[in-house]
Amino acid sequence: MINNHWLEWFVGLYEGDGSLNFFSEKGFRFSITSTDLKTLENIKQTLGFGRIRKFPFKEKHLDKWNYEVEDRFNIYVILSILNGNLVLYKRYYECVKLINIFNNYLYKGKPYMYTIIIKYEQVIPNLNDAWLSGFVDAEGHFGCPVEVKRKHIPYYISIIFEVGQNDELWLFKHLQKLFKGGIIHSKRNKKSGKIHNRIIFKGSKIGKNNVSLVFSYFDRFSLRTKHNIFIKWRIMHKYLLDKKHLDRDYIPKLIKLARDINSKT
Repeated sequence: MINNHWLEWFVGLYEGDGSLNFFSEKGFRFSITSTDLKTLENIKQTLGFGRIRKFPFKEKHLDKWNYEVEDRFNIYVILSILNGNLVLYKRYYECVKLINIFNNYLYKGKPYMYTIIIKYEQVIPNLNDAWLSGFVDAEGHFGCPVEVKRKHIPYYISIIFEVGQNDELWLFKHLQKLFKGGIIHSKRNKKSGKIHNRIIFKGSKIGKNNVSLVFSYFDRFSLRTKHNIFIKWRIMHKYLLDKKHLDRDYIPKLIKLARDINSKT
């Protein structure tokens, strides 16, 4: 039996980094793309099916892999997991459409032996489920911007956490309420016309947008693809709270850590 929180995380990761398509000649194809091979291996091991394929090209100098599912029964399993458990509007409508196709798609002139009853409902994420952990693994960013010669010190280091997505403004307003803070930014893409929304938490001091407001959630529902970078980012947060960035002798160590964090996110 697969743990419910693992399934919530899996759905969140799919909604950020996955795809599910139907091709009239080839049938269905589910995939999740990641630069973290261990995450995809964990998915394959937990579900007990699928394959992992390495991409022939790299992304930002990192190797890239794809977890893929194509056979009919396992597509049925994937659709059953997603059915009624999706958060994003676009993913929900996409899933309903694909389940209808799956239920009516003939294989060798015959319908498939299993039918999926569509659940016409979406999930609203909360702080007691792991959906956001999976979504942040796909779409989240942990950073440490470095500014030169600010506030009378050679280097000024700040800390920031953000997560974004095209459209779905309701989600970011909901997250703002859940974490009692965060700033929402919206920007329209001139070519696509879509609006990219994101919520940002920044700064180490106690306050409305303080990143520490999200710590308790990730302590409970650990990240997977971004776990190591989150740990380093949290160490930086502790250094800033202790005002190590004001100590000239400590700055080179902080600059190195900040560049390491930024290079991987």
